[in-house]
Amino acid sequence: MPSTKAQIVDAVEQEARALFNRGYWLRKEDTLAVFATLGNRLGFTVSASGSVDGAWLYDMVWSETKERSGGGYYTTRLPFVLESEEKPDQILDGDFVKLVHARADVRVWIAKVNPLQSVEEHVAECKEEIRRFEETKPDDVYVLMIYDRAGKPADFKRFEASRHRLC
Repeated sequence: MPSTKAQIVDAVEQEARALFNRGYWLRKEDTLAVFATLGNRLGFTVSASGSVDGAWLYDMVWSETKERSGGGYYTTRLPFVLESEEKPDQILDGDFVKLVHARADVRVWIAKVNPLQSVEEHVAECKEEIRRFEETKPDDVYVLMIYDRAGKPADFKRFEASRHRLC
């Protein structure tokens, strides 16, 4: 299992770039399968929409858990959360806002742009939402995979709040 946040972020970014470089939008199930495989390989508990244990608030979550002395488990950390939206709202999709609120090592946003919005406008709105949230921390990391209306790769960013003077 990666021991540092930086190692987790690097592994996620590498997998995300490989997906993005395929050159087309993947079905959500296929995307989740790729990230589930990575999360399992890294030793995390993986929960995803459509799975037996569900995905909490997000399309996918990787978690670290510890066993309770009386039985069961509790969550100690969320290394990864992912949201994907094929038909986002015109200005900013509510699923992205959920990512901003997440306390995770890396937050992944995969979206096609709304027909009434440019790729640049979409990315700018994402960054502005991050900036506006008062609980944004300097070490918050996002991976943004943005596709155009036709499902072609349009923008890929590793966005780190501290490098954009958000705090």
